[in-house]
Amino acid sequence: MTAPSSRRLVALVTAFVALSGCSSEGLLFRQDRRLKITSPASGARVTLPLTIRWTMERPPPGSHFAVFVDRAPQRPGKTLAWLDRNVPVALRGRQTGVFETTDTSFTVAELTRRSDTASVDRNRHEVTIVLVDGGTRRIGETAAFVDFVVTEAAT
Repeated sequence: MTAPSSRRLVALVTAFVALSGCSSEGLLFRQDRRLKITSPASGARVTLPLTIRWTMERPPPGSHFAVFVDRAPQRPGKTLAWLDRNVPVALRGRQTGVFETTDTSFTVAELTRRSDTASVDRNRHEVTIVLVDGGTRRIGETAAFVDFVVTEAAT
């Protein structure tokens, strides 16, 4: 082995050993494609009420789904209660935009026009679905996401 090649090998081994101390528990290093949103299509123009539909291949026993409307889900391994970690105690448990279901569909009846985005995108919304266990702890990084634009219903 030449000197430059052995230096590269030593550098790679050192980096591997240093990074192996980082926690990767519960993280996937490949994309999990078992959870798929089938309707609506991403970027679709829709009217309310809107039913989000998805499929899940081989869900773990005792698991169900958490549906997040216009908000981010909890981190892998955290419960839904974790979302309230910075909320005053008197207001905890009043999470908006978080729903649980054992079904593979969820109907969104109404949405608030978003104030956290530019005026052009105030009717753009997003739904994220994650897998949770019986204690609402997020199972791995499995998630499905769809964004859509709500238009006024035809009269």
